[in-house]
Amino acid sequence: MRAPLRLLAVSVAATLVGAAATAGAVADGSSGAVPNASRTWGTNGRVSALLSLGTTVVVGGDFTEVVDPSGHTFPAGHLAKYDTETGAFDTTWRPATDGSVLALAASGDTLFVGGTFLSLNGSTKAASFGAVSLATGATKTAFTGRINREVDTITVAGSSVFVGGLLTKVTDAAGAHTVTYAAKLDTTTGTMDTAWAPVLDKRVRSLLATPDGTKVYVGGDFTTVGGYGPAGKLTLLSTATAAVDPTFRGGTTNLTARAPAYALTLSGNALLVAATGSGGGCSRLDATTGQTVWSKHANGDVQSIAVFGPYTYCGGHFSGGASFDGLDRQKLAAVTTDGGVTQAFAPNVNSALGLWSMTSTPRAVVVGGDFTRVDSTITPFLTQFRDLDFRTTAPATTQVSAQAGDATVALTWDVPWTDGGYPTYSYVVYRSVGGGAWSVVGNPGQESFVDTRVTNGTTYAYAVVTRNAAGDSPFSPTVTATPQAAATTAPGVPTAFQAAGGLHVANLGWGAPTFDGGTPVTGYRILRGTSSGTETALVDVDATTRTYADTAVVDGTQYYYTVQALNAVGASVSTPEKTATPSSGVPSQPVLTRDTTTPPSVVTLTWTVADPGGSPITKYVVVRDGVRVGTVTAPTQTLTDPAPASGTHVYQVKALNSIGASRFSNGVTVTLP
Repeated sequence: MRAPLRLLAVSVAATLVGAAATAGAVADGSSGAVPNASRTWGTNGRVSALLSLGTTVVVGGDFTEVVDPSGHTFPAGHLAKYDTETGAFDTTWRPATDGSVLALAASGDTLFVGGTFLSLNGSTKAASFGAVSLATGATKTAFTGRINREVDTITVAGSSVFVGGLLTKVTDAAGAHTVTYAAKLDTTTGTMDTAWAPVLDKRVRSLLATPDGTKVYVGGDFTTVGGYGPAGKLTLLSTATAAVDPTFRGGTTNLTARAPAYALTLSGNALLVAATGSGGGCSRLDATTGQTVWSKHANGDVQSIAVFGPYTYCGGHFSGGASFDGLDRQKLAAVTTDGGVTQAFAPNVNSALGLWSMTSTPRAVVVGGDFTRVDSTITPFLTQFRDLDFRTTAPATTQVSAQAGDATVALTWDVPWTDGGYPTYSYVVYRSVGGGAWSVVGNPGQESFVDTRVTNGTTYAYAVVTRNAAGDSPFSPTVTATPQAAATTAPGVPTAFQAAGGLHVANLGWGAPTFDGGTPVTGYRILRGTSSGTETALVDVDATTRTYADTAVVDGTQYYYTVQALNAVGASVSTPEKTATPSSGVPSQPVLTRDTTTPPSVVTLTWTVADPGGSPITKYVVVRDGVRVGTVTAPTQTLTDPAPASGTHVYQVKALNSIGASRFSNGVTVTLP
């Protein structure tokens, strides 16, 4: 039996959570976080969770690979470690889940991972929730706490880890324990504290421990805590007893409405809240009393929030004219934390849903979501907005190659791992002859250059530098080439090769090589594989063709492509590898569960969908024994059967968007008296 609701009178002394930028900065690009996204590494799927650990950010989501700016891919099982200084992922850190990662938190070397996965590092004992080493990625085997359903949020206070979501049961060494959407476990053993037992009537979506560890903010869909209505949507509980702090009463979080809190962060005595509701909201509340200081309305959910210097950054699904505080904002906005003034900061984030996660480091705001571009910068699912004062030169470019021809040397190289925070950059090509001094021979704006001022039989050394507004990068690795007289050679590498997945198609595009080998280019060969480095010839096209739509594909399969130029001598070196994943456009199959906290005669169903497809989900159709019992308008993901008959029934749900319908979910069998 659960303890009755207790009220605890306490005070809050919150300290800054997040990074600090220059005082008095302006979030319009003149100082503070610049409005242009940095081009860095990304992923091949949604980024749903970000955890800042200094200049390192742990990234979680729905991806299976990380991708460098040149399109090279590396395996990653829904988890990865990102260095915000270099813009690269640590490809040697390889913990893995088999499903979505939605929440992250850390305590010392322990990383807590939550989501909808069924296994962690191959073990099904860590379904929905588990712990790995931050240093090695190995499973923390001493941690044995298990969660039965989706974990949406995690926070740590001292030696305890708090978990929230759709969970209704926790299993530890002592056995199974019933909970209502939140639980407290030991950070080392995973043993549940059964005395910490708040009675919540609906899902928990956000948790945030106070800096002193004595209390925890709880936000979500719930309307009461232990029957106490004023604690609905957002409350403050004791981390020792789960007692409600009666001095804290959450104010409005979506302009004039008290809406479910999706994300929380603290800055001094300011509690910043990202909320849903009718559209969404981004708000500042007094961290002690819960009183609203300011609240902004958006025309879509606000899913994420972060503090950077004097600004609060709000990210989510809003877009278009008057979409945020009456202004045109595309998924991301900035507000002064003290005064609540919306800033001119207005990057254009593409995709239907945009941002799902956000954090700050000492030098940048880092965001993740469904997007692939911010303004004109390619940013697959992850990017950062650097502090103006910490923008840097680019790192040295890698993978430089040189192909000698008749009185020519053709060079190609990879895009640097990050642009250093400047959207515009170019390259400087240096050359040395016989070990002599280096001299500039070219300033191309793309990753290729043909040196025609060479003599056959002479060996030349080359290096490439990336130049942005901060200066020049270090030299790339050097390469050498010796041009030779020849009647003809194979052509140069095709330029500007790109690949992108579309609806039932992979779309490819490229440019002509910068030299033809002394004889006209006769065509192009497209090569395809289903893993990196395994490409084989798919089709040859004529010399006038610069694009190709590959429709002989399986939706959801990632394909690897390269292109070669052809002439009478033969084929060129292949372009750098690119990937594309065709989409069916329809939502992924929902995962359906029954809410077991309701009476046995009541059938309440909830579900989740990992991927909305090529268009936002508009509604869900629920069937009982193959007959429709209800239609639910998105984003709601729950339904109570209004008139279930006695007997045994099987329920399923499917999701619909403007393109079509998903497969029906798993069946949930219910036996009613």
